[in-house]
Amino acid sequence: MVTPASAGSMGLDKLQRAKRFANDIRLPSANVILANLILLNNWIGEPAITMFRREHVGSGFDERFYHWGDIDYWFRILQNGDLFVIGDTLCAFRMHEGSATSGNLSGLYYAADIVKMYQSWHRYLDLLGESESHFLLELRKKSLSPYGLS
Repeated sequence: MVTPASAGSMGLDKLQRAKRFANDIRLPSANVILANLILLNNWIGEPAITMFRREHVGSGFDERFYHWGDIDYWFRILQNGDLFVIGDTLCAFRMHEGSATSGNLSGLYYAADIVKMYQSWHRYLDLLGESESHFLLELRKKSLSPYGLS
């Protein structure tokens, strides 16, 4: 799979770009999956411009997810090969108070998605000895930290 290195968010005032990788880089798929699960993050999207072979399309996005359906889909595609990141900014993302992303984050829908992600992808975390209870504790910390809670 090929994706741009940077994704940006357009706030209410200006366009912001977050540069994840400065240069073109090839990343082993298992490392990408593990890093995103451990950090509870999504390096690939959004936004994302991706290319992958047609035979790896599979069943598409899993509609059971509120917010993380895209990363689950990218993980399934990554099982067929590594991630190659292009170091240039190719697209941007506009997030505002009325966006689906803002609603999902404020409603903690992403937390339910991360629990589903653990259930689907724990075999990668098992390789590191990550327990479900520790993973859920980290999820709790990350979910409550924006509100000053722990």
